[in-house]
Amino acid sequence: MAGKSDALHQVFQFVDEKVIIVHTEVSRKGQAMPDGSAIAERKTTHLRVVRKNINEWQIEAHLISDARDKQSNKH
Repeated sequence: MAGKSDALHQVFQFVDEKVIIVHTEVSRKGQAMPDGSAIAERKTTHLRVVRKNINEWQIEAHLISDARDKQSNKH
């Protein structure tokens, strides 16, 4: 996938000793449309529910919200 992602902010919310909700804000730059035109920087928010099973953490759910410029017809 073209482009580079940077985590801008991340918060860990402990529900109990085996469940964590992780909130992450991400900036993605350098992507292009199929015609090669540049896509402006994208901001996405990720919400993950992570559960500890024996000796490892596993993602139980992952929701991605993609913010976009409503003034642009691209992306």
